Order: sequence, then structure tokens, then C-alpha cells
Amino acid sequence: MKVILYENSETHAGVSLRRMIEDGLPEADISFFSSLDRLSDRLRRPLHHVSVAVFLMASGHEGQKVKSMRTLLEDIRTILVLPDRAVETATLGIEMKASFTTYMDSDLQDVVSVLQKISRQHPIIPIRIH
Repeated sequence: MKVILYENSETHAGVSLRRMIEDGLPEADISFFSSLDRLSDRLRRPLHHVSVAVFLMASGHEGQKVKSMRTLLEDIRTILVLPDRAVETATLGIEMKASFTTYMDSDLQDVVSVLQKISRQHPIIPIRIH
């Protein structure tokens, strides 16, 4: 399974979430991004079977930037880790049609559990060259 992980370098939870994902999905191909501009550039290129994108956001303003990339994420499951429970922030999960939405103050192990479930639905198929 291919995963894109966006983590703002301002969050301490990013390092923790990254380790949890690596430990929980050792077989996954994970691409890390800490810049929304670089992530946007990556999403504009062919995705080649990316299954899910995880966004760990530090602010509601950052969430609005991610929302502006919504059309680039149409064929990818999205997991959002939102910074707070403000109404404007919480509605982002609905507007983005996220597969799973949680908050920074929640147990981030839930994100790994969701990724594991998606991984079972989209197993890695080895490519054989003859």
C-alpha cells in the first residue's frame, strides 16, 4: 500500500505519528511531506496506486490550504488529523469527504488502525518480471 503523509514540522505529534505508521505498517510505501507546496506538486503528477493520504495539520488556516487541494485528492482516501474541535475546523472533514477524521488530542493509534484496515482492503501485489 502506498501512503502519503503530510506533517507540519511545527507539530510534535508528527514525529510520533510517523513512527506509529512505520511500526504498524512496515510493508507500506510511505512518502513524507512537510511542505504543502511540495505535496501539491506531488499530487499533480501520476499517483501510481497511492491508496491513502494522511494530513496532520497544525492550524485551521493550514486546513483551508489542504481543502484547496481537494480536487487533487478525488481518487485517494483521506485521513485528517485536525488541530482543534472548533466548528470551522471540524467541518473540514465533511467538506473534504475524509474517510476518517480525528483530532490532535485523540489517540493517534486510531489513524494506524484505519490504515491497517485499508491495507487489508488494498494488499500489496508483488510485481513479477519474467
